[in-house]
Amino acid sequence: MPETAPSGMTPEAVEYRSRGRVLFIGAAAMWAPWLQRNDWPEPLQPAFLLLDDIPVAAAARTMRAAGQTISIQGHLGTYRVRLDDGRDVAAELLGPGEVFDLIVDAGDPPQLAREVAPFGYFAPLNEGRDLADVVAQLPEWVGEFEKRRYFAYRDGLCARRGGGREGCRRCVDACPAEAIALRPTAVEVDPYLCQGCGDCTTVCPTGALSYCWPPPTESLSRWLAALEARPAAPVAIVRARQPAEPGDDWQVFPVHSVAACGPEVWLTLLAAGAAGVWLQRAGLTAPSVAALEAQFGWVTALLRGLGYRRRGIGWLEQLPEDGPAALVSEPVSPAVVESKTDQLHLALARLTDVAPQRLASVPLPSPAPLGAVAVNADRCTLCYACVSVCPTGALQAGGESPRLGFVEAACVQCAQCQSQCPEAAITLEPCWLTDAGQRRRLRWLQEDEVLLCLDCGKPFGSRRLVEQVAARIATHPLFADPRQRRRLYLCEDCRIRDLAHD
Repeated sequence: MPETAPSGMTPEAVEYRSRGRVLFIGAAAMWAPWLQRNDWPEPLQPAFLLLDDIPVAAAARTMRAAGQTISIQGHLGTYRVRLDDGRDVAAELLGPGEVFDLIVDAGDPPQLAREVAPFGYFAPLNEGRDLADVVAQLPEWVGEFEKRRYFAYRDGLCARRGGGREGCRRCVDACPAEAIALRPTAVEVDPYLCQGCGDCTTVCPTGALSYCWPPPTESLSRWLAALEARPAAPVAIVRARQPAEPGDDWQVFPVHSVAACGPEVWLTLLAAGAAGVWLQRAGLTAPSVAALEAQFGWVTALLRGLGYRRRGIGWLEQLPEDGPAALVSEPVSPAVVESKTDQLHLALARLTDVAPQRLASVPLPSPAPLGAVAVNADRCTLCYACVSVCPTGALQAGGESPRLGFVEAACVQCAQCQSQCPEAAITLEPCWLTDAGQRRRLRWLQEDEVLLCLDCGKPFGSRRLVEQVAARIATHPLFADPRQRRRLYLCEDCRIRDLAHD
């Protein structure tokens, strides 16, 4: 449960208040012995929502929901429960404006099918727990509690900043607590539902979501200092409450959340001389395991593409049998920086510099946050929709010239440009360009002739764009007059004057 609140709240915490109003959900036969109970411990206030119409004697407040869909929203201290016929369960059982503090859901399956349930929601059958044990522990969930705010969110870095509806949603898909909601130009994280698993921070390509307990820079600096004394030792990252017991040749770094330690951390440790970075899988949810294994995939492909034959990253439970040896021959600790993307690039630059093999580019599988975009020259009209939604400035307009520029070092493969291109002209190419100068260089993906206004001669746009628009409207009745079609080839000022003349 959340920690008991101290006398002073901090901005890094959120507070819960529970008065003991409990809703029990399930079949009448399952709750029959409890329905007649009249000696509930203070301060519990029980109410029952029965999922069938089987008659049963009840001393407690009871409501039927046979055949109804049940909607549950909220968290410890604020649960709102509604039926699909519009009835508010708390209003009917407790009174207008009331809510439930706790829910014990004995439905099979439970109403909330989440890998990580909100605080105060219990599904004994799903959790394999004894019903009586859960009920006996309910008084411990009455009072005032606080929980750390595990994450920090900077919307200026978010890959949804451009307003894309089908672009980056990696944090939403990864969250096992369903604490993250999509918004048109950002995401919204409910700090009351978040329980600090850290999946969102690992899959976030830009670092818009970061873990802040403790801050990643603090942990990584401490780990690099410990590694300097034993650079050839493997590293185990384990849960603080479930410590592993590797041998004396190991560096063991306990953390609150294994899933919050992502590729920028693993690769920094490898560049600093670690013989491997191994994560403890025990205790992780299925979504956390899937999110981390997706990251393992592209990191492993990158290391192999650079010629590293030793397996550098994986689960602690699947260790290779060969003895410890540093992955790199010349370990150097990269600087520790605030930016997740910069930290990743610093580590990769070092691993590339001392790599056994140096390809011009290493192809990577998705969801690697590194790579290029390819533009179909026959489709692209230089409308710059991609530029307007790119959250990192990887795609840039050409200023006075109609052309599209790209800086690979800034691209995080968020797919905003691909999803928002009206001509379907963009595809993603996950890869690692090994030449640092080439990564940082602005290169032009598409260029076109500047169109000059027919009246004043001022340059005002791309010839390709205007001619494609002209071709599309050629048979439209509103543009049957040649003079109307001619206006497409005028700058904005001349077009207004020509309309005024009519």
